[in-house]
Amino acid sequence: MNNELKKTALKYINANLSVIPIIGKLPAIRTWKEFQDRLPTIDEISIWFEDEAITGLAMLCNKDVLAIDFDDMDMYHQWRKNIGDIADGLPEQKSGKGRHIAFRAVSTYGTCNLALIPDQTKNRGFRIGIELRGPGAYIMVAPSKHIKVSGEYDCNYENIDGNCYDLPEISSELATELFTTAKALNQVFKKEKDTKQVKSSASYQQS
Repeated sequence: MNNELKKTALKYINANLSVIPIIGKLPAIRTWKEFQDRLPTIDEISIWFEDEAITGLAMLCNKDVLAIDFDDMDMYHQWRKNIGDIADGLPEQKSGKGRHIAFRAVSTYGTCNLALIPDQTKNRGFRIGIELRGPGAYIMVAPSKHIKVSGEYDCNYENIDGNCYDLPEISSELATELFTTAKALNQVFKKEKDTKQVKSSASYQQS
């Protein structure tokens, strides 16, 4: 498995995309933010994935590398219905709870919640249905293992359409349409101060 992760990591590097190793759901290296500004070296990749404890890898997002993270499949299907065929062909993968759709685009949007769902079992009374991953965030990518918070193996991340290391570049107008269509599915309307871009450490953790 780790040899496959290493080979995949090198494909990301060759595509000028930064990746980091993951154990469970968290970065396996002490500091990883430097890799938002530079690519890991081949030597670093080799060292990281020699560790048998590594269970996955994550692609770092930034202002030009973005991903829409669907944690609710009902919202995903409704978004697909509403967006029509303009999102066809964008790299898509199965995640632990839903779907990831990734692409390159110049956008004014940053990492933020796009659509929330009421959920009284949560302390805040809601859960995230759709999130935009941008600067300061990452997404787990295939062929990583999805590990539950309890530490139990759940499933593998799988490519459904294309590969995230082969990201197409789309127009800022199309990117905005993808985001606003997702925001239209929001079911929880919070105070203005709570709807600003996500800046807490929770933004960096992958679902």
